[in-house]
Amino acid sequence: MVKELLKFRHESDNIPTAMGFNMDIDIKCREIVNFSAFTNYFIKEEFFNETDNETPENLTTVTGVLEKALNLCKTKEEEIYTLFVFKNVYEHVSQALAAYKVFEDETDEKSKKKIKMLLELVELKAMADDDNDRNDLITPKDMFKKITAAKDNLYNFDNYYNIVNESKN
Repeated sequence: MVKELLKFRHESDNIPTAMGFNMDIDIKCREIVNFSAFTNYFIKEEFFNETDNETPENLTTVTGVLEKALNLCKTKEEEIYTLFVFKNVYEHVSQALAAYKVFEDETDEKSKKKIKMLLELVELKAMADDDNDRNDLITPKDMFKKITAAKDNLYNFDNYYNIVNESKN
């Protein structure tokens, strides 16, 4: 079933195009996973407390994020590609959310300033690197922008996606 949808292009060095997908699907499916993980976290935080046993499992589990992501897919190709990138993207999202939580929970202004400075240093290093893949590099600052966009658009992936794409340009 999956094999019928894949149209291998063995001459391509780029994974999405080698699998027969366009590059836009790679970007969109990664953002679907980001949005699903971020919004599940914020919905859980907003409507349930940590000791609440009635928090739905789909807000607290990896499979809940995957289920939400697959529900946001509009085509079979998006579903397949989302499954393909899910594990890798979810690991990065988890790290970004952990850093975000530490930053948000930090009450000491001096510590917050140190964290902001570290984020700026990482950003400057990324900009200074002579890496041709800079367009594909996502810094902590980029992830914090995505987290904020998801928080501001909890229930609307299209708004989130437009904001994220506009910030890249």
